[in-house]
Amino acid sequence: MSDRVVIVGSGFTGFWAAAAARRVGGEAVTITMVAPEPTLVMRPRLYEAEPQALSVDLKPLLDSLDVTFIADHATEISVSEDQLTLGSGDVLAFDRLVVATGSIISRPPVPGAGEAYSIDTQSDAIEFYLRLAQIAAESTEPSIAVIGAGFAGVELALELRDRISVHADPAPLSDFESCLWTKRL
Repeated sequence: MSDRVVIVGSGFTGFWAAAAARRVGGEAVTITMVAPEPTLVMRPRLYEAEPQALSVDLKPLLDSLDVTFIADHATEISVSEDQLTLGSGDVLAFDRLVVATGSIISRPPVPGAGEAYSIDTQSDAIEFYLRLAQIAAESTEPSIAVIGAGFAGVELALELRDRISVHADPAPLSDFESCLWTKRL
């Protein structure tokens, strides 16, 4: 295995690439991860309630794997020179480069699309969560449209009724419901 592995991105793929590089390369490999922050966000689950709880601090895990973390972003890759340029202007040399930056939402060029709520990022999902609570408190029969029939869109559509009812009735569970819930766990 090569000596210098640079990973761009701190999601599932980036983290598991770091773990695999350490497992295969052992101590002979230097591993560097570059991302805006050392956080893994559970993006596939951002449709769920309480999205603020859906992230993991990777710093302790990266430290245990002896992975250097750099809070920055890539601006240029030179494959011919085996170099990665960062937003700070720093340049990292690599023998192997893993680009695991994930995806971002692509809003269609439709009037009003920019004003629609999204659950693409953790901050977007938190904003939607707060807006949903406001809608549930203000309306007895809210009307919400989910645009997109991918995994997250379908899961969100299925979750909405329960999430609205939880927001609309924040009363604690009755003793009977609490007992049933405990038994299900």
